[in-house]
Amino acid sequence: MGGKDLDAAAKDCLERYLSPRAVLAITSGSSSAFLYRKEAVEGRGEQQSAAVVVTEFTIPQLEAVNPIGAGDTCTAGLLHGIVHDYPVEEAFAYALACASASCLHLEGANFDLRETLQLYDKITYEVVRKI
Repeated sequence: MGGKDLDAAAKDCLERYLSPRAVLAITSGSSSAFLYRKEAVEGRGEQQSAAVVVTEFTIPQLEAVNPIGAGDTCTAGLLHGIVHDYPVEEAFAYALACASASCLHLEGANFDLRETLQLYDKITYEVVRKI
């Protein structure tokens, strides 16, 4: 699970290096992942960061055959979701489903869309804290 060190590093990265609307998606092994985004407030014509919202994603347990390529598959799934205007949480859930489905096959980064959609329905997420 995400800890204080991960939270601090993510917040620092968002505040120092990324644009105000950026999000930071971090996978944490095979069972969970985290999405960090700034919660902006309007003030005097410019946005000021009030807090960083942390959303935790729970991924169903699988009998993985081959995890090679899962990270690349997750990135591609996230890009697919963003390009198709999914809300960022839904895009990341879809990306995690793609990555998980790719672990079910011997050939790395290969996945079945039906398996992906079944896994997508089982991925849950919730805002767990603001930092």
